[in-house]
Amino acid sequence: SFTGSTNNFYRTAAYGNGRWVAGGTFGRVAYSTNGVNWAEIVVGTSTDSFNGSAYQNGQFVLVGSQIATSSDGVNWTLSASPESISFS
Repeated sequence: SFTGSTNNFYRTAAYGNGRWVAGGTFGRVAYSTNGVNWAEIVVGTSTDSFNGSAYQNGQFVLVGSQIATSSDGVNWTLSASPESISFS
């Protein structure tokens, strides 16, 4: 099941510390502990997009038009990205 917007496109996902995190368009992030049931939160603005993700050393990192970091995948801190970052 999914709780959140249906018009978001998720572009990247990372797994760490028992949690999945997916970053997408419109500043949205989804998280799940089982990969089946997901909740969605707004981390950035409607113009933000997350294109890359990683989990390392107890931190999730989402990159794109902003850089977002989180230790739990739910509470995020935004930093300005020097330029839009994307991975191919």
